[in-house]
Amino acid sequence: TIGAGAACEGALGLVSNLLFLASLDSSNKRLAFWAPLAATVVMCYFGAAFTGPSMNPAMAFTWNWHYGVHSADEHWLVFWAAPCAGAL
Repeated sequence: TIGAGAACEGALGLVSNLLFLASLDSSNKRLAFWAPLAATVVMCYFGAAFTGPSMNPAMAFTWNWHYGVHSADEHWLVFWAAPCAGAL
């Protein structure tokens, strides 16, 4: 559903930003480099079931436009508004 997709994208955006900010304070350079990268791969794996494996809203828009599965409002809510709200 649209609500589940928006909640998933918002939560993943929040976790991603919090992990990145926490890695900035790490004294271990290797951990600061690899933790956000590994977390991104894990989050993509688990989030793909909700919104597909796209991390780029522009790319998601192209597939949405090509197949016409969702409206532009649904696309904006899930791939633009929810990740921005999670980042804030």
